[in-house]
Amino acid sequence: MIDPLINILIVSLLGLVALVRLPALWKPAQRPVWLAAVTLLAGQSLIIKPVTRLLTDLAGGFKLAPVVSGFLGVAFTYFLANLALHLYVGDGERYRRLRLWWGGYTVLTLSITVTTTVLALTGKVKTRERFLPALGTFTVVNVYWIAYLLYMIALTTLCTVIFWRLAIRTRSFMPRLAMATLAVATSICLAYLGSRVLAYFSAEPTLITFGFYSSATYFILIAVGCSLTALEPLRHSIADWLQLQSLYGLWRELVGAVPHVALEQVGGRGRDMLRFTRNRWRLQRRIIEIRDAMLVLREWISAAELDRIRSAVREANLTGERAQAATTACWLELARRAKLAGAPRVPEPLDLVRQGGADLAGEVSWLSAVRRARRLAVVRAVEGHSSLANDEFRGVQQS
Repeated sequence: MIDPLINILIVSLLGLVALVRLPALWKPAQRPVWLAAVTLLAGQSLIIKPVTRLLTDLAGGFKLAPVVSGFLGVAFTYFLANLALHLYVGDGERYRRLRLWWGGYTVLTLSITVTTTVLALTGKVKTRERFLPALGTFTVVNVYWIAYLLYMIALTTLCTVIFWRLAIRTRSFMPRLAMATLAVATSICLAYLGSRVLAYFSAEPTLITFGFYSSATYFILIAVGCSLTALEPLRHSIADWLQLQSLYGLWRELVGAVPHVALEQVGGRGRDMLRFTRNRWRLQRRIIEIRDAMLVLREWISAAELDRIRSAVREANLTGERAQAATTACWLELARRAKLAGAPRVPEPLDLVRQGGADLAGEVSWLSAVRRARRLAVVRAVEGHSSLANDEFRGVQQS
């Protein structure tokens, strides 16, 4: 039994995670970890003394909480195995086939354990502490423990192997921490199950004591690991939202000059900040709209203007990506103002949009560099604070 204060903290953590991540119930990829967290929450709630007393009273004095906890342990292990398998092989045919096999095995195990428990209760079969079978006998309680231990050892071993492999090959810190926590937790669970196998054959009290400490450690770690895993999509969503907001100013100015690239009406900053759904999809679309606007606006920049921008960037002692970002920010601002002023297109548009990332993260990084470069003095010169904005520089548009 876990210390009451620690158990309350675990129940509170799992309850908060289950509530915050409730939308995961409707997302197949995120559903296993949510169901695992809820099942673990139910199991930990049984340790709360008023709940334990209530179940004991309902069972006519029989300590029912450990038995129900065993049922929930089977269900939790099934959901945890689904999570491990989904993270390891993805949502493909192999995952669905193995999940079906595990599901059938889980139903069989629950059927055996529930049936034997009912028979033990109605037949008032003698048991030891923690619903262990009496030594020197073979009853339905023995059948319960054989079915329970075989199931738990098989699936927990699979989970342990998968989580350790994921912990080793995962590179991001938070996902790796979650996988490592789950790997350590399931390893401890195997030690706990080993103590239960020994306790099945022996009345040695140290086995019960070891089971107490190992199960307490397991529940704490598994609660933390499941919480980290369940909150990972939320962390990504928040990161996507922050990136959306960081690109808002650049996106709004470009789309304002080229409104037809926007797939929906452009709203204000407040409205944009209050939208929290589909952040990854919105971020991808925002990047596409920025890119489309850049493709259009390059038709208002001539080779002579680009040469003068590059010369100004060199004079500002900018190099590498900062120089490329400053050059891009300069020609975008100049082209945007030229288009809004009704200037004609250049006869042959330049190839100006090759810079960027190879993936979403790289693209966000590049556009963020362009956004930051807009604050540089050489870029502000385009707005009229240096020779880049004088009549000689803009004279190309009139020639």
